[in-house]
Amino acid sequence: MTYCPIFCFCRIFGTYLHPMLLVGWIICGFLGSQSLMGCTHFHQLKEQASTPEPVDYTQPKTLSSAIDQGGELFMGLLNELGRSSSETQKVKDMVNQHLPSLIIAHSKTWQMKQLERATEIHRYSDHSYPWLVFSHILSSPHQEAPSMAWKSLISITSNHQHRQMVDSVLSKALSDNDLDRHLVTEMADVVRLWKITSVYDVVKLGLLSKGDPGFALAMAQLKPKQASKDFLDYLALVPDSDLRQLSMASIQDLTASQILNHLDHHPPNISHRHVSKLFAFAASRQMNLRQLALSIVDKIVPTAPPTMSYLLSRQPKWVQQTIIEEARRSMTAHRKLLLTGLSEITPDKDIREEISWLDSQQSSETDSD
Repeated sequence: MTYCPIFCFCRIFGTYLHPMLLVGWIICGFLGSQSLMGCTHFHQLKEQASTPEPVDYTQPKTLSSAIDQGGELFMGLLNELGRSSSETQKVKDMVNQHLPSLIIAHSKTWQMKQLERATEIHRYSDHSYPWLVFSHILSSPHQEAPSMAWKSLISITSNHQHRQMVDSVLSKALSDNDLDRHLVTEMADVVRLWKITSVYDVVKLGLLSKGDPGFALAMAQLKPKQASKDFLDYLALVPDSDLRQLSMASIQDLTASQILNHLDHHPPNISHRHVSKLFAFAASRQMNLRQLALSIVDKIVPTAPPTMSYLLSRQPKWVQQTIIEEARRSMTAHRKLLLTGLSEITPDKDIREEISWLDSQQSSETDSD
């Protein structure tokens, strides 16, 4: 039982201050009991206030509030949509019925955060009217609207009609000279996941203009052999001086890594006009790029050793010296073949001497073994 301080004071005052003051005792006891009732009622109100009412996620007003307010209400709605139960199906039915109309009505007036929340909720729904939702999100004046529009399609299971719609949307954008706003990584993700090979050239344009790794990943999966050729054209745009830096300015590190990893599994033909660019990447100051490029060179050398040696001789001296240094650290049969041909055709005396010294070191180690 909880004793109120006022009640205790009144009892003590009434009992011990003057034994004869019976009336005072009665009055104080009455006041103390009333105070106790008031304190108890206060604690009950406090407990009731600290217990929030459960949220009914099946109501359309909850959906609107989640979009407008975000926070716990928004996360709670996403959690409900992610569950599997009969109650969750009621929530999904409500979202499927009301969310498209909300997006259509407010896409041009919503703040950025509201549009983001609506797009995220749409991804968790059964995607009612996906292309109608897509077009209205795309019509939003916000700069990020194209990214969110394409993002709204990512979790949809593709079919022939969806793939045709993507082709149609991008073809119309091209004819309207409005393709640039569609060159976002979310578009590349949709094209990759839905395996839409007909728009490969649009994804390639995205890589050339934006340089994001998502475009390279999509190209590699859509057309692996064609991508190997196109990737060399892209790598050729990187200045050799940029490869001498720890951080490159002309290409994203992750994009370069994805491209070289693809070329390592799908080596380009030696007849490609930019195949010699691999030597510059094999001399990069970024060791992960260097090792990937060296692995690619090792795979190409056996196909035409004299040609590769000639191409290496045409590279800047610092590139040739780096290749020689890497061979000294880890000599392989293919690297020995490459450097032997280089020593026979290079006009640079220093390079010939370095290769000759390396050969002598290799011979000494062989003899000692």
